[in-house]
Amino acid sequence: MSWNAEGDDDRRFAVRTSVRFGAAAAAAALTCLLVCVAFVRTAAGQRWEDAVWDGRAQDESLAALHRADRVLDHITLMSLGGAVAVLVLIGAVRRCHAATAVAVAVVGGSLVLSEVLKLLVLRRPDLVRAPVRLLGNSFPSGHTAIAMSVVFGLALVVPYRLRAAVVGVGGLRRRLHRGRRMAPPQ
Repeated sequence: MSWNAEGDDDRRFAVRTSVRFGAAAAAAALTCLLVCVAFVRTAAGQRWEDAVWDGRAQDESLAALHRADRVLDHITLMSLGGAVAVLVLIGAVRRCHAATAVAVAVVGGSLVLSEVLKLLVLRRPDLVRAPVRLLGNSFPSGHTAIAMSVVFGLALVVPYRLRAAVVGVGGLRRRLHRGRRMAPPQ
């Protein structure tokens, strides 16, 4: 096989990969938009979210809720700093400086994007005359953005043979972090 034919194969592979990643990104953006429209911009979605928050408040005392929020805030800051440090350490040990930079950018960019979307773009209109305590916007979740961006950041810097395990364990960890599932209102 000549040098030129190998180069053509590499270009075709790069184009196929780019198209697939572009399609996946478009599908993810469309899914996010649909979730936002269904659960933030409709009365039925807001009633469902309000019922979840009311159910949580009924299950726990106000003091327990405040303690949990303080712990979550503390864990988030500590775990984010620790996760970025682990990403940088793995990247430095493996001498994958470009992948490490991308991994750190993924974590930081995801956090910034989720906060900008939550606070500036995806405002929650009051469609169901909810109590003031329920009017805050919780979509998209900053905790979820941090957890998933760290998983994908790790997938960028760990050795290839460990990537599936990292993504699987990270997804399971995220599921366990969410705690018990709340049933939608009847």
